[in-house]
Amino acid sequence: MPIIPVIGRKTPKLRAVIIFIYALLILGSITMVYPFMIMLSGSIKGNTDIDRMDPFPQFAYSDQVQFARFQEARYKLLTIESAAYGKNLLRYDSAELPSKADLKLAAGYSKFIRSNINKFPAHFYYVQEMYPERRVMPKNFRKFRDSIRLETPTIEEFNKAYRSSLTSWNDFSGGYDAPLVKEFSYDASDPLVKRYLEFKEALPYEDKAIVNIDGLYAVTAAGFPEVKSGELKPSPILSTTCPQGAEKVIWGEFVKHYLNCLFVRLTPEGTNAFRGYLAQKFPHGVESMNKINDTCYPSFTAVNASDDELKNSAMFALYTDFITNVAPVKYLKIDSPQTRYREAINSPNAPAPVIAYDYMVFKSIKRPFMKEMITRNYLSVIQYVAIYGRAVVNTIIYITLAILGALIVNPLAAYALSRFNLKSTYSILMFFLATMAFPGAVTMIPNFLLLKQFHLLNSFWALILPGIANGYNIFILKGFFDSIPKEVYESAMIDGASEWTMFWKFTMALSTPILALITLNAFTAAYTAFMFALIICPDQKMWTLMVWLYQLQIGAAQPIIYSALVLAAIPTLMVFVVAQNTIMKGIVIPVEK
Repeated sequence: MPIIPVIGRKTPKLRAVIIFIYALLILGSITMVYPFMIMLSGSIKGNTDIDRMDPFPQFAYSDQVQFARFQEARYKLLTIESAAYGKNLLRYDSAELPSKADLKLAAGYSKFIRSNINKFPAHFYYVQEMYPERRVMPKNFRKFRDSIRLETPTIEEFNKAYRSSLTSWNDFSGGYDAPLVKEFSYDASDPLVKRYLEFKEALPYEDKAIVNIDGLYAVTAAGFPEVKSGELKPSPILSTTCPQGAEKVIWGEFVKHYLNCLFVRLTPEGTNAFRGYLAQKFPHGVESMNKINDTCYPSFTAVNASDDELKNSAMFALYTDFITNVAPVKYLKIDSPQTRYREAINSPNAPAPVIAYDYMVFKSIKRPFMKEMITRNYLSVIQYVAIYGRAVVNTIIYITLAILGALIVNPLAAYALSRFNLKSTYSILMFFLATMAFPGAVTMIPNFLLLKQFHLLNSFWALILPGIANGYNIFILKGFFDSIPKEVYESAMIDGASEWTMFWKFTMALSTPILALITLNAFTAAYTAFMFALIICPDQKMWTLMVWLYQLQIGAAQPIIYSALVLAAIPTLMVFVVAQNTIMKGIVIPVEK
């Protein structure tokens, strides 16, 4: 019989009550759905937009936010992006979208880059989406690591082949590019660097972020005293050779002390001066230079300062010292993508429209880029947990054994208490229920000490045995078994059924809803076990999913944490969705009984 009669529902007062009840229910559902939407939205965000607490991310529809995410993926660090755009940016989304005029100007620059990028040396560009940070594994980093794993499947083989000492693939950091850093150079003798340069060269042009030396000059010069005081306003373009006039001092200071010498060439006079510098450094002859630097020059005159191989060897330190401390600025020339572009179009003052060029690249790969941004955080979590550890396997084994143990031990104990009229039945039940009054943290250390005495640590037995018998489950099962008519057992005994047959074919068959509830409880307890699993199994090879997810969250970016929570919720949700009818019966039937 309904609480509110059908006739009474038509009165204004009761209608108002019903509307109020529905309003409360809707409000309650919003308070549950809204935080979930915030978490789901945050799981596909990056450093650019993670501070926006919106249930529907702007990244899904805003061109400005999408381009900002592209800039973050392309340059990774704000310092690099600031140098690329010639502005001191405070946020990834500080750069504005280019105008139509800028896009028109960028068409020629884009054509030049696409035609010549395969001829550029490695230090002319970064690899887009390459550098992992706070557990985020970008696209090209995953590609590079997977290509390495195909060659050396185990970490031991990798360490042997690449002279490394990693403990797991999660410690792998990939290649390294820092051409804007003054002291940086590629160590060609390192096999991993050599492999990275091969990978870098084979990438399509969309994945190569061009270094902008003009922008670096503008950002660096802005901090010089002459510029800060307003005495001098430097040109936004770094000229190929040292300019005349007031800017000469700033140009020389920047090139000699701030610019990586990978971008500096010597004039023929400068090359001769460099050879003389080497002769003074090694008065015992070229043989001593070859021995120290692992080179094989027949004479000092054979050293070519324009040779890229020199810049990838131990000789680069000598080359840098010569430019920084010895060479006059008149011997120095800038060699960058921008100077080559201006030479190609024969326009020494033409600016390089980097922002507009990046926007054109973004538009050309927008669909795959959006897909990558939506899935990247989830792929990072999955690769961290599933591919490079035993978390999934351990969790599946643990859950399976926990469910089997719960479905065997608890029904047997409840059946014995229900079928046989023991004098101490209720005392035993009270004892079972009394154990529920103590939180699991109280028994955690005693369980650890007991399992240690039995030498069961770091095993599945240690995970299963302490919780295999559950007082609440036995109490629920005993109550349900008591409700089964005794005539069923008496008829079965007359027909010659054994106790096991009555237990298995009658009792268990009639208890499917309750067993489903116990299965869900066992699954939830095993799946969410964290602290106990960590204490009982300190060995990483025995860690379950929740322990690995906790380890992942240490130092992880906020979007990665959101993604891990979403992925961790999926198995529980699937179990409930698939078996919800049976589970609900298991909840309702004991109450009705």
